[in-house]
Amino acid sequence: MPPRRTPDNDKPDPSHRRRNGEPEKEPTITPAEPSDPSAQQPGPCPLSYPPDAVLTTGQVAEWLGISTRSVARMPIKRVVLFSQRVRFLAGDVYTYLRGRSA
Repeated sequence: MPPRRTPDNDKPDPSHRRRNGEPEKEPTITPAEPSDPSAQQPGPCPLSYPPDAVLTTGQVAEWLGISTRSVARMPIKRVVLFSQRVRFLAGDVYTYLRGRSA
């Protein structure tokens, strides 16, 4: 049975006692995630790539938070090395994003 709450402060009512007569203890809450916000961000930060960096389709997809198939369909300038080897310059991705945000 959860402790009763008072409308004033939403804390357990001190008069509420367990069956054995002892007051209930406050539950200890531990954070599930680290308190450092930079540790919570998955993947690279958009500003972490220099404009001349060569990126794979997977890196661009992770950076933009989309699938690799979506990246392949986007009109971003790319370098095709072989039929299966496609690379992107980070500067071209920045240019595409700037064009989309305007």
